[in-house]
Amino acid sequence: MKIRILISFIFVFLSGCTSSAVFSEGYHKFSSADKIRKYSKKGEACTQSILFFPANNIDIAIDTARKSKGIEDIVFAEDKTFHIPLIYSSYCVVVKGN
Repeated sequence: MKIRILISFIFVFLSGCTSSAVFSEGYHKFSSADKIRKYSKKGEACTQSILFFPANNIDIAIDTARKSKGIEDIVFAEDKTFHIPLIYSSYCVVVKGN
């Protein structure tokens, strides 16, 4: 019985339904239509985790990304994600402005 469950789990994990999401990457932009202008600076605040343990910085606020490059006027912000399930994950907040 346990072998059947294990084989079923392996089959589902390696099937086409989940294989497309094994390596996933995403971008989400947050902006307002009236503030889309040229920008000259780009600041980032990122964090990564390996095997569910945070590997480094967990201060990923928009304000932290803004201060990293000395941005005074934020044009827009976005977040980027990348993960390999159960192994590696990263999340970044990117702020662009002047």
